[in-house]
Amino acid sequence: MATRRFDGDVNAFIAQARHIADFPDRLKRNMDAVLEAAFIDTQAEVHVISGMLKESGDWSSHTDENGDYVGEISYGGALAPYAIYELQRKGHTTLDNVMIRYSDAFEAAINEALE
Repeated sequence: MATRRFDGDVNAFIAQARHIADFPDRLKRNMDAVLEAAFIDTQAEVHVISGMLKESGDWSSHTDENGDYVGEISYGGALAPYAIYELQRKGHTTLDNVMIRYSDAFEAAINEALE
């Protein structure tokens, strides 16, 4: 016979279980905040002639079928089909440059969600 005994504060156990259960929501909130800040920075760096490229920008996020966070910043579409060329000035794309700067912030968002 296998027996397990629980000795401890039931309220603390319940609070910890709720904290663990809330992790996906906390992580998404934290990551979304960083992604939105990164998007705002891309808006500041986007090359502007007509304003169409900047206006075509957007960000979104979701959790995929594996439970992984997927965040996207996008430019282009019908409004600015030339976006891929404009965003690739000087080697790295504008999006790459911004995302590189935010890598520590994304890591901090994950660590904060784990606390």
